[in-house]
Amino acid sequence: AYAILSWQTAFLKAHYPVEFMAALLSSEINNSDKLPLLIAECKQMEIKVLPPNVNDSEVRFKPLDDVAARAIRFGLAGVKNVGTGAVEALVKEREGGQPFIGLIDFCTRMDPQDMNKKVVESLVKCGAFDFCGMSRGMLFENIDFAMSRAASAQRDRASGQGSLFDMMEPENTSGADELPHFPPWPETMMLAAEKELLGFYISGHPLQQFEWELKTYNLVDPSQLDDIEPGTLVRLGGLVDQFLKRFTKKTQEAMGVFQLEFLEGTAEVVCFPDAYRTCDKYLANDVPVMVCGELDKEEGSVRIKADEVYPLQDVPKLFTRKFSLHIPAAAADDTTLASVREIVRRHPGQSELTICLEFAGGEKVFVGADRSFTVHPNLALIHELEQVLGENSV
Repeated sequence: AYAILSWQTAFLKAHYPVEFMAALLSSEINNSDKLPLLIAECKQMEIKVLPPNVNDSEVRFKPLDDVAARAIRFGLAGVKNVGTGAVEALVKEREGGQPFIGLIDFCTRMDPQDMNKKVVESLVKCGAFDFCGMSRGMLFENIDFAMSRAASAQRDRASGQGSLFDMMEPENTSGADELPHFPPWPETMMLAAEKELLGFYISGHPLQQFEWELKTYNLVDPSQLDDIEPGTLVRLGGLVDQFLKRFTKKTQEAMGVFQLEFLEGTAEVVCFPDAYRTCDKYLANDVPVMVCGELDKEEGSVRIKADEVYPLQDVPKLFTRKFSLHIPAAAADDTTLASVREIVRRHPGQSELTICLEFAGGEKVFVGADRSFTVHPNLALIHELEQVLGENSV
């Protein structure tokens, strides 16, 4: 029986991957630990998991009809604080009439008993109203306004009354011109809300702003941890997640355990007391860090025994010994060097600067810059220098 079941599911996954993964996601829709792993598997299979959308999402995860798209729409029952009953009412209203035009239209058409304020807040925060073209911050701050307008319209309809303006022109139910303006949320706040309500980041990732640091200073590829020998010294950047402060049994010394979240995947990290004493101030959920330690494997699971932990934004200045500029000798004229000097002055730091003059015959001459030209390595500095000196000159 197990063999037959294994063959059937393997067949479906191979020949109907989008439908299979949608069903698998739906079976774990309330499991916040399992969903991120399945989402990561979808990404490896080149299947997009699209954000929730009140005009397209169903109760469960839905494979899209377009075969070429290879995409799954997030199921609304998987959003925290949004119950199955509320989603069923939403889908019924949408299918019985028109797609929702905006926030006010949504609040007007939905029964407040099915769709209370907390549910609407959760839908806005996870991106289910992004189709409106307004920022989540603006929509969130206008929920009370939209629900008040909706309640007023519902009372008028119940009493058989209508607005004088309704007789003159169709009602603007989108709310696009009626919502008071509020500034958009910072990206960090928007992504934090997604993580809170969905269990993972869907429209971006806080680590994307550190892509250069991760590519430059990671000693190993996080996706290849399973293939690395135990005992190997590694250096990996990621987000702290599920942090727990614990105490050793014998001495009752404090130590830390957390999941280090990468752009794809996670690894467990253990900070024993000696290491924890020096890095405890950096350990909190959603904080980007660089972990240095030894790879360990127990019962097939990967674990890093941390020796050092640093804030990810400080890594360039801590781990850069020397910053070298490679300049063809023929191009090292006064104008070019003046531009380089001006750029370097805008990025002062502690890393030593060296200039390598490359001659046509293959000779190279290294010149150490004056101590007043030490720099803080960062992606902006590299881009500015490469605009003057060309690609791969740093």
